[in-house]
Amino acid sequence: QDAVDVKYELGHIFVRDRGHRIFIFDANGKGLAKIDRKGQGAHEYVHIESFDVSHIDSTVCLFVFPPRLMYFDMKGRFLKERKMDVRGEDFALVGQDKIAVFTDNLNSTVDHRANQLELWDLNAGNSMGFLPGYRWLAGGTMPSFQQRRVFTSTAGSECLLVHPLSNNIYRI
Repeated sequence: QDAVDVKYELGHIFVRDRGHRIFIFDANGKGLAKIDRKGQGAHEYVHIESFDVSHIDSTVCLFVFPPRLMYFDMKGRFLKERKMDVRGEDFALVGQDKIAVFTDNLNSTVDHRANQLELWDLNAGNSMGFLPGYRWLAGGTMPSFQQRRVFTSTAGSECLLVHPLSNNIYRI
């Protein structure tokens, strides 16, 4: 199937396809593993929203629906999962115990503008919101634009987000 996301991390190539699978290749393109847990049973997902690779423990972390994080080793073996209280389209691991989630343009009102970016502390179980949403503009009829959100890791424990529409770059 068609690739929708490709990353090169830790000397490996990771490809997410439209079939909600992750393929892992070595630097020469040799297939090493596949993560394919689509379903509605235990340790399965309906679809993958995004994925990232941890430089700290060499795990592949999937942000899936229903909302949770699923962790796999580099051989595609399931390790653990963690339920989340946030939905989003893209996410990035930030250091050892934090994640950044781009929540897209959730429905909101003038009085309550949902944040587009949430930074979650996985140990404390709380989050901080950034980038107020804009769907409340024009009486709530502003469409949700589907420009690609881009998280990328830096050499340290932070990441960068290229925000849609504004094309601003944020360091997290």
